[in-house]
Amino acid sequence: MDKVEVRSSFRGRVVDKNISKTIIEKLLSLKEYKEATLILAYYPLSDEVDITPLFNDQTKEFAYPVIDKDKMYFAFVERGVKRGAFNINQPLGAEIKSFPINTLMLMPAVAYDKEYRRIGRGKGFYDRFTKAHPSLTKVALISKDRLIDECVTNSSDVKADILITEISMLRIKALGDHHI
Repeated sequence: MDKVEVRSSFRGRVVDKNISKTIIEKLLSLKEYKEATLILAYYPLSDEVDITPLFNDQTKEFAYPVIDKDKMYFAFVERGVKRGAFNINQPLGAEIKSFPINTLMLMPAVAYDKEYRRIGRGKGFYDRFTKAHPSLTKVALISKDRLIDECVTNSSDVKADILITEISMLRIKALGDHHI
């Protein structure tokens, strides 16, 4: 399948709230989440894992993506939020220029393939951002039905370091593929 077919096959398919809840519970048990001080989060669309319960975690700072023309950056909510690109909420705040070593990036996606490559919405924002910030720990949160066997991807497609579904957690970074 190519990316257009993958995106088309999942368009309009809402992620069940119970699946999101289970994935969040797994994320909360993750060592990297417990040790993180900054979470690069996202405002979920209905076809993405709903991470909004995390936003109440007073032990973490949360920053959210801002799309500015062809660039994505993260900012804290300093002066509220507004509807931005793609009708997604974005924070009103200054760009964060550097990230603590224990920053965790939660990555939404349309799907991931079995090589843990992200299939996003097609604009390359997360691909470019993560290439510019390679030290960030990237966590894929996705329902198991969106983990597909294969998709035509290219070298610019981002691989997750950790992939969490409602039934498993896989660590990809450095240690090789294995269940957590």
